[in-house]
Amino acid sequence: EFSASIKKELNMVVGKAKELGVPDLAPTLTPLGEKIGVTFESTLILAAAAIAAVGLLFLWITGLLKSLIPAASICWYMYKSIKALEEGEQAVTVYLMYWVVLYFLIIVEQTPFGLILKTVPFYPLLRLAGLSMVGMPQTGAALNLFETLTGKTACTSEGPETSSPKTGGTLLTVKIISAGPFPSDSPPDAFVTLTVVPRGGKANEGVEGLQFKTRVCKGSAQPEWNETIKMRPLASLDADLVVTVLGHKQIGHSNDKLGECKTSLADLEMDGESEKLDLQMDGAVGSTLSLELGISGASAI
Repeated sequence: EFSASIKKELNMVVGKAKELGVPDLAPTLTPLGEKIGVTFESTLILAAAAIAAVGLLFLWITGLLKSLIPAASICWYMYKSIKALEEGEQAVTVYLMYWVVLYFLIIVEQTPFGLILKTVPFYPLLRLAGLSMVGMPQTGAALNLFETLTGKTACTSEGPETSSPKTGGTLLTVKIISAGPFPSDSPPDAFVTLTVVPRGGKANEGVEGLQFKTRVCKGSAQPEWNETIKMRPLASLDADLVVTVLGHKQIGHSNDKLGECKTSLADLEMDGESEKLDLQMDGAVGSTLSLELGISGASAI
Protein backbone atom coordinates (compact mmCIF):
# COMPACT_ATOMS: atom_id res chain seq x y z
CA GLU A 1 0.00 0.00 0.00
CA PHE A 2 1.40 3.37 -1.04
CA SER A 3 1.56 6.33 1.34
CA ALA A 4 -0.78 9.29 0.88
CA SER A 5 2.04 11.49 -0.45
CA ILE A 6 3.03 8.93 -3.14
CA LYS A 7 -0.62 8.49 -4.18
CA LYS A 8 -0.89 12.27 -4.40
CA GLU A 9 2.17 12.41 -6.68
CA LEU A 10 0.82 9.62 -8.91
CA ASN A 11 -2.57 11.31 -9.18
CA MET A 12 -0.82 14.53 -10.18
CA VAL A 13 1.03 12.63 -12.94
CA VAL A 14 -2.24 11.13 -14.20
CA GLY A 15 -3.86 14.57 -14.11
CA LYS A 16 -1.01 16.11 -16.10
CA ALA A 17 -1.25 13.30 -18.64
CA LYS A 18 -4.97 14.01 -19.12
CA GLU A 19 -4.20 17.71 -19.65
CA LEU A 20 -1.76 16.71 -22.40
CA GLY A 21 -4.47 14.70 -24.16
CA VAL A 22 -3.53 11.22 -22.94
CA PRO A 23 -6.69 9.06 -22.66
CA ASP A 24 -7.96 8.10 -19.20
CA LEU A 25 -5.93 5.08 -18.07
CA ALA A 26 -8.23 3.92 -15.27
CA PRO A 27 -10.70 1.90 -17.44
CA THR A 28 -7.79 -0.10 -18.86
CA LEU A 29 -5.50 -0.45 -15.87
CA THR A 30 -8.08 -1.04 -13.10
CA PRO A 31 -9.38 -4.38 -14.50
CA LEU A 32 -5.79 -5.46 -15.18
CA GLY A 33 -4.83 -4.64 -11.59
CA GLU A 34 -7.78 -6.63 -10.25
CA LYS A 35 -6.72 -9.66 -12.30
CA ILE A 36 -3.16 -9.66 -10.90
CA GLY A 37 -4.26 -8.58 -7.43
CA VAL A 38 -2.58 -5.17 -7.14
CA THR A 39 -3.79 -1.60 -6.71
CA PHE A 40 -4.32 0.89 -9.52
CA GLU A 41 -1.18 2.76 -8.45
CA SER A 42 0.92 -0.44 -8.66
CA THR A 43 -0.54 -1.25 -12.07
CA LEU A 44 0.28 2.25 -13.26
CA ILE A 45 3.91 1.87 -12.17
CA LEU A 46 4.17 -1.59 -13.78
CA ALA A 47 2.76 -0.22 -17.04
CA ALA A 48 5.21 2.68 -16.98
CA ALA A 49 8.09 0.26 -16.30
CA ALA A 50 7.01 -1.96 -19.23
CA ILE A 51 6.84 1.02 -21.60
CA ALA A 52 10.25 2.18 -20.39
CA ALA A 53 11.72 -1.30 -20.93
CA VAL A 54 10.39 -1.43 -24.49
CA GLY A 55 11.78 2.05 -25.14
CA LEU A 56 15.21 1.10 -23.77
CA LEU A 57 15.24 -2.05 -25.91
CA PHE A 58 14.46 0.00 -29.00
CA LEU A 59 17.19 2.52 -28.18
CA TRP A 60 19.70 -0.29 -27.60
CA ILE A 61 18.85 -1.96 -30.89
CA THR A 62 19.16 1.31 -32.82
CA GLY A 63 22.41 2.28 -31.06
CA LEU A 64 20.96 5.49 -29.61
CA LEU A 65 21.19 4.34 -25.99
CA LYS A 66 24.94 4.97 -25.74
CA SER A 67 24.55 8.68 -26.54
CA LEU A 68 21.36 9.13 -24.52
CA ILE A 69 22.74 7.81 -21.19
CA PRO A 70 24.97 10.87 -20.57
CA ALA A 71 22.16 13.20 -21.61
CA ALA A 72 19.69 11.45 -19.30
CA SER A 73 22.22 11.66 -16.45
CA ILE A 74 22.66 15.41 -16.93
CA CYS A 75 18.88 15.95 -17.10
CA TRP A 76 18.46 13.96 -13.86
CA TYR A 77 21.01 16.06 -11.99
CA MET A 78 19.48 19.26 -13.39
CA TYR A 79 16.16 18.14 -11.92
CA LYS A 80 17.72 17.21 -8.55
CA SER A 81 19.57 20.52 -8.39
CA ILE A 82 16.39 22.49 -9.01
CA LYS A 83 14.48 20.47 -6.39
CA ALA A 84 17.25 21.08 -3.85
CA LEU A 85 17.05 24.81 -4.54
CA GLU A 86 13.25 24.79 -4.31
CA GLU A 87 13.15 22.98 -0.99
CA GLY A 88 16.02 24.91 0.54
CA GLU A 89 18.06 21.76 1.04
CA GLN A 90 21.64 22.24 2.14
CA ALA A 91 22.39 19.22 -0.07
CA VAL A 92 22.76 21.85 -2.81
CA THR A 93 26.49 21.49 -2.00
CA VAL A 94 26.41 17.93 -3.34
CA TYR A 95 24.85 18.87 -6.66
CA LEU A 96 27.09 21.94 -6.99
CA MET A 97 30.15 19.70 -6.66
CA TYR A 98 28.69 17.39 -9.34
CA TRP A 99 28.57 20.28 -11.82
CA VAL A 100 32.06 21.44 -10.82
CA VAL A 101 33.52 17.97 -11.45
CA LEU A 102 31.54 17.51 -14.69
CA TYR A 103 32.75 20.76 -16.24
CA PHE A 104 36.29 20.16 -15.00
CA LEU A 105 36.27 16.86 -16.91
CA ILE A 106 34.82 18.56 -20.00
CA ILE A 107 37.65 21.13 -19.93
CA VAL A 108 40.33 18.45 -19.40
CA GLU A 109 38.92 16.37 -22.25
CA GLN A 110 39.50 19.29 -24.63
CA THR A 111 43.24 19.26 -23.84
CA PRO A 112 45.94 16.81 -25.02
CA PHE A 113 45.58 15.04 -21.67
CA GLY A 114 41.99 14.28 -22.66
CA LEU A 115 43.26 12.19 -25.57
CA ILE A 116 45.18 10.05 -23.09
CA LEU A 117 42.10 9.67 -20.88
CA LYS A 118 40.05 8.43 -23.82
CA THR A 119 42.53 5.58 -24.38
CA VAL A 120 41.80 4.21 -20.89
CA PRO A 121 39.71 1.01 -21.18
CA PHE A 122 36.03 1.59 -20.35
CA TYR A 123 36.68 5.31 -19.81
CA PRO A 124 33.09 6.41 -20.63
CA LEU A 125 31.75 3.89 -18.09
CA LEU A 126 34.32 4.91 -15.46
CA ARG A 127 33.49 8.58 -16.09
CA LEU A 128 29.77 7.96 -15.63
CA ALA A 129 30.35 5.89 -12.47
CA GLY A 130 32.64 8.53 -10.97
CA LEU A 131 30.20 11.35 -11.64
CA SER A 132 27.39 9.28 -10.16
CA MET A 133 29.44 8.74 -7.00
CA VAL A 134 29.94 12.49 -6.66
CA GLY A 135 26.29 13.25 -7.38
CA MET A 136 24.81 10.83 -4.82
CA PRO A 137 24.49 12.42 -1.35
CA GLN A 138 24.54 8.97 0.28
CA THR A 139 28.16 8.30 -0.75
CA GLY A 140 29.56 11.43 0.92
CA ALA A 141 32.06 11.79 -1.96
CA ALA A 142 30.93 15.31 -2.88
CA LEU A 143 31.16 16.57 0.71
CA ASN A 144 34.63 15.04 1.16
CA LEU A 145 35.76 16.66 -2.07
CA PHE A 146 34.29 20.01 -1.00
CA GLU A 147 36.11 19.84 2.35
CA THR A 148 39.37 18.89 0.62
CA LEU A 149 39.17 21.79 -1.85
CA THR A 150 37.93 24.49 0.55
CA GLY A 151 39.10 23.32 3.97
CA LYS A 152 35.57 23.95 5.29
CA THR A 153 32.90 21.60 6.61
CA ALA A 154 29.91 21.44 4.29
CA CYS A 155 26.36 21.20 5.64
CA THR A 156 23.84 18.67 4.45
CA SER A 157 20.22 17.98 5.43
CA GLU A 158 20.10 14.51 3.88
CA GLY A 159 20.68 12.93 7.30
CA PRO A 160 19.07 13.55 10.70
CA GLU A 161 21.69 16.12 11.77
CA THR A 162 22.75 19.45 10.30
CA SER A 163 25.74 21.41 11.57
CA SER A 164 27.22 24.84 11.08
CA PRO A 165 31.01 24.97 10.57
CA LYS A 166 32.85 23.55 13.59
CA THR A 167 34.98 26.52 14.53
CA GLY A 168 34.73 26.30 18.34
CA GLY A 169 32.79 28.51 20.75
CA THR A 170 29.44 28.06 22.45
CA LEU A 171 27.31 25.42 20.74
CA LEU A 172 23.51 25.64 20.51
CA THR A 173 21.85 22.31 19.69
CA VAL A 174 18.23 22.32 18.53
CA LYS A 175 16.27 19.17 17.77
CA ILE A 176 13.13 19.92 15.75
CA ILE A 177 10.71 17.11 16.58
CA SER A 178 7.27 17.88 15.16
CA ALA A 179 4.58 20.52 14.63
CA GLY A 180 0.84 20.70 14.16
CA PRO A 181 -1.85 19.76 13.80
CA PHE A 182 -2.50 21.52 10.51
CA PRO A 183 -5.65 21.17 8.34
CA SER A 184 -5.96 17.57 7.19
CA ASP A 185 -7.89 18.46 4.03
CA SER A 186 -4.83 20.19 2.57
CA PRO A 187 -1.76 18.97 4.52
CA PRO A 188 1.28 21.17 3.84
CA ASP A 189 4.75 20.31 2.63
CA ALA A 190 6.25 21.77 5.79
CA PHE A 191 9.77 22.74 6.76
CA VAL A 192 11.23 24.77 9.62
CA THR A 193 13.63 27.71 9.66
CA LEU A 194 15.62 28.73 12.75
CA THR A 195 17.28 32.07 13.40
CA VAL A 196 19.12 33.32 16.50
CA VAL A 197 18.16 36.99 16.96
CA PRO A 198 20.36 39.03 19.36
CA ARG A 199 18.61 41.45 21.68
CA GLY A 200 19.25 45.17 21.77
CA GLY A 201 20.37 45.44 18.15
CA LYS A 202 23.76 43.85 18.76
CA ALA A 203 26.04 43.27 15.81
CA ASN A 204 26.23 39.72 14.44
CA GLU A 205 29.35 38.01 15.77
CA GLY A 206 28.62 34.31 15.26
CA VAL A 207 25.62 32.39 13.96
CA GLU A 208 23.29 35.22 15.00
CA GLY A 209 21.17 36.30 12.06
CA LEU A 210 21.99 33.22 9.97
CA GLN A 211 19.05 31.08 8.90
CA PHE A 212 19.08 27.28 9.28
CA LYS A 213 16.54 24.99 7.63
CA THR A 214 15.22 21.46 8.08
CA ARG A 215 14.25 19.13 5.27
CA VAL A 216 10.72 19.31 3.81
CA CYS A 217 8.16 16.91 5.32
CA LYS A 218 5.71 16.35 2.49
CA GLY A 219 1.92 16.13 2.73
CA SER A 220 1.47 15.74 6.49
CA ALA A 221 -1.01 17.42 8.84
CA GLN A 222 1.31 16.49 11.74
CA PRO A 223 4.81 16.74 10.23
CA GLU A 224 7.69 15.08 12.06
CA TRP A 225 11.33 15.91 11.36
CA ASN A 226 13.35 14.61 14.34
CA GLU A 227 16.21 16.62 12.86
CA THR A 228 19.07 18.01 14.93
CA ILE A 229 20.65 21.33 14.00
CA LYS A 230 23.89 22.47 15.64
CA MET A 231 24.79 26.17 15.60
CA ARG A 232 28.18 27.54 16.58
CA PRO A 233 29.74 29.85 17.52
CA LEU A 234 26.99 31.49 19.58
CA ALA A 235 28.25 34.94 20.60
CA SER A 236 25.86 35.52 23.52
CA LEU A 237 22.94 33.92 25.37
CA ASP A 238 21.24 37.30 25.43
CA ALA A 239 19.26 36.33 22.34
CA ASP A 240 16.04 34.68 21.17
CA LEU A 241 15.61 31.65 18.97
CA VAL A 242 12.92 32.36 16.35
CA VAL A 243 11.42 29.20 14.83
CA THR A 244 9.13 29.47 11.81
CA VAL A 245 7.13 26.67 10.17
CA LEU A 246 6.61 27.22 6.45
CA GLY A 247 4.64 25.46 3.73
CA HIS A 248 6.91 24.84 0.77
CA LYS A 249 5.89 26.20 -2.64
CA GLN A 250 7.48 25.87 -6.07
CA ILE A 251 10.04 28.38 -7.33
CA GLY A 252 8.30 31.64 -8.23
CA HIS A 253 5.78 31.39 -5.38
CA SER A 254 6.17 32.57 -1.80
CA ASN A 255 6.22 29.90 0.90
CA ASP A 256 3.17 29.89 3.19
CA LYS A 257 3.86 30.92 6.77
CA LEU A 258 2.10 28.28 8.88
CA GLY A 259 3.18 29.50 12.31
CA GLU A 260 6.00 30.99 14.34
CA CYS A 261 7.27 30.93 17.90
CA LYS A 262 10.09 32.49 19.87
CA THR A 263 11.98 31.35 22.96
CA SER A 264 14.73 32.94 25.02
CA LEU A 265 18.18 31.37 25.22
CA ALA A 266 19.04 33.22 28.44
CA ASP A 267 17.43 30.58 30.70
CA LEU A 268 19.31 27.61 29.22
CA GLU A 269 21.77 25.86 31.52
CA MET A 270 25.29 25.61 30.14
CA ASP A 271 26.35 21.96 29.61
CA GLY A 272 23.06 20.83 31.15
CA GLU A 273 20.48 18.33 29.92
CA SER A 274 18.53 19.24 26.78
CA GLU A 275 15.25 20.95 27.56
CA LYS A 276 12.06 19.68 25.87
CA LEU A 277 9.64 22.46 24.87
CA ASP A 278 6.14 22.41 23.40
CA LEU A 279 5.56 25.94 22.12
CA GLN A 280 2.25 27.43 20.99
CA MET A 281 2.73 28.92 17.54
CA ASP A 282 1.56 32.41 16.67
CA GLY A 283 -0.63 32.43 13.57
CA ALA A 284 -1.61 28.77 13.95
CA VAL A 285 -4.48 28.39 16.42
CA GLY A 286 -4.25 25.12 18.33
CA SER A 287 -0.94 24.14 16.75
CA THR A 288 2.25 23.54 18.72
CA LEU A 289 5.90 23.04 17.87
CA SER A 290 7.90 20.42 19.77
CA LEU A 291 11.64 20.83 20.07
CA GLU A 292 14.61 20.21 22.36
CA LEU A 293 17.23 22.82 23.23
CA GLY A 294 20.68 22.36 24.68
CA ILE A 295 23.75 24.53 25.04
CA SER A 296 27.36 23.56 25.67
CA GLY A 297 30.73 25.25 26.04
CA ALA A 298 33.72 25.56 23.75
CA SER A 299 35.10 22.16 24.66
CA ALA A 300 32.03 20.30 23.32
CA ILE A 301 32.40 18.43 20.06
